[in-house]
Amino acid sequence: MHDRRSRLPRLAAAVATVLSLSLAPPLLAQKGTAAGEQQAAFQMSPAWRTFLAERGGEWRIDWCAATGTPRAIYGTGLDLADWRGNTLDEARRQAHQLLRDQAELLRLGTSDFRETIGSRMGRTWSFVFDQFHAGLPVIGGRADVRVSMRGRIAMFGSTAWQIPANFGTTPTIDGDTALALAWQALGEVATDAPQAKVPAAPRLVIWGDVHAATPGTVHLAWECAIRNVDRNGKGSIGRSYVDATNGQVLQFVSDKHECGFAGCNLGTEPATPTAAAATSHAPLAAPVLTTVTVRGWTRTGNDALDPLVDTPLPGIELNVPGIGVVTTNASGQVQIDIASPVTITLNGLDGRHHALVSGSDQPNGSWNVNPGVATTITLLTSGATPQQAAHTTVSWWTDRTNEFVRSILGNTPQLTTASAMTVTVNIADTCNAYYTGNSINFFAAGGGCSNTAFSTVVAHEWGHGLDDRYGGISNSNAEGVSEGWGDIIGMYLVDSPLLGSGFSSPGVALRRGDNNFVWPYSTNAPHAAGQVWMGFAWRLRQNLRTAFGTTQALAISNDIVIGSIVADATTRVDAVREVFVADDDDGN
Repeated sequence: MHDRRSRLPRLAAAVATVLSLSLAPPLLAQKGTAAGEQQAAFQMSPAWRTFLAERGGEWRIDWCAATGTPRAIYGTGLDLADWRGNTLDEARRQAHQLLRDQAELLRLGTSDFRETIGSRMGRTWSFVFDQFHAGLPVIGGRADVRVSMRGRIAMFGSTAWQIPANFGTTPTIDGDTALALAWQALGEVATDAPQAKVPAAPRLVIWGDVHAATPGTVHLAWECAIRNVDRNGKGSIGRSYVDATNGQVLQFVSDKHECGFAGCNLGTEPATPTAAAATSHAPLAAPVLTTVTVRGWTRTGNDALDPLVDTPLPGIELNVPGIGVVTTNASGQVQIDIASPVTITLNGLDGRHHALVSGSDQPNGSWNVNPGVATTITLLTSGATPQQAAHTTVSWWTDRTNEFVRSILGNTPQLTTASAMTVTVNIADTCNAYYTGNSINFFAAGGGCSNTAFSTVVAHEWGHGLDDRYGGISNSNAEGVSEGWGDIIGMYLVDSPLLGSGFSSPGVALRRGDNNFVWPYSTNAPHAAGQVWMGFAWRLRQNLRTAFGTTQALAISNDIVIGSIVADATTRVDAVREVFVADDDDGN
């Protein structure tokens, strides 16, 4: 996989951990099972035999039992004779050509595969294509191509549903009926609380359970959005899939991703000239560059019970009369040109990476700023309540998490969307936090739990949003990939194996990266399942640290682990494989 003279040591230090924790052995046909018969037939197929005869080399196949397709083919790699240079556009051209050339091998059929993610992933270009059939989105259907920056196909595969060309796409029940059936199956009473977002209208899709362990079938279905959160943050948010021909409720997928505790722009205001200024013929005063600093008493420590610290608040948006909206820098400062005094008013915290933080106990006030006189706006005091400090703390950690991930992935369109994240604190319940629909939500202190708007819990929920941006949440109970992603973002951000430290007791974490969860650990609890993936990520970083020191370990693990989120892995094994593909330097 690497040039032994230079590249091999990058993961050699971690390979034993990887193999024991998470990387599945080559998938062999299981005789006597339908999936095994699928695999055996594939390995005997003319398409596979032709591929081997033409390409040679050694290959590994990871199989998707539900769709009966090779979800990943990798090994020796495929040389690209027509490689025209290491650019995203060139890699994209090669990826699209690969799907055309290997359509039969990947069993793409008559469906259409549309690129949804194309991005750098470590030393590889990663492309994800979503499946459409007769113009309808096919839930879980996709194709993947990874192109090494050395000009070689490093991996390709598909989880493509086998949909007959004559598959019926005309529903016999309408969307409203399907929605009523979805609500009936949910078994909840509709709340009278206003919802943060109006549910989308039912849409027609083709649905199948891509995580099924046995060959599956597809259904024409209505995807029905459900939003039923009460004023205390309880209730369902998600999507129900209802068979569009017989009304059977096929599946409910939650879009409310909780922390997993057990038990648990204002417009520019023009300056108004005074009467004297309006009538005077005296020259106007020249604007003077004036520094304004925004600070706040904030819980910057990793533990929920760490003391408040008076710290600069980066990324805060201030509306300055006569100037407009300005944003504080990393030092919490802005410089404004003013010729006369202005009054800056704050009613809550709005930021470059989040919308106005909502919830009780918003910080507010007005501060007079005189030309040339440096002014500091200090929010709260050292004696601020947990409810008050939730605002400064959630703003500080949301901004820090976004900036951290930008330093790895770049200023992508996905992170632009993440910067519009809505944030709510001090929800009138306890011991929980959740992500849904580009919003993160945190509960008040009580019930033996801290206020949940702190450090790695903020980063965890934000991490669900990052996963959502890159292909949607992947969080089946058996895999828990998105829960692992949330934990990884939190642990990597603070460089600590403790996730949710101080949630209920000082120094005690909700979950730990230095855990004993190993693949193929199986459970119906996604937070527990996700600890296999997050445990791999933490041990990888630790082993790299031992081999190369902290600076290189952080740089490498950030790049190949967090960078691999663009591959939109849906299983823990896939997630680990993508880390190896991201680190690989030659596509072999």
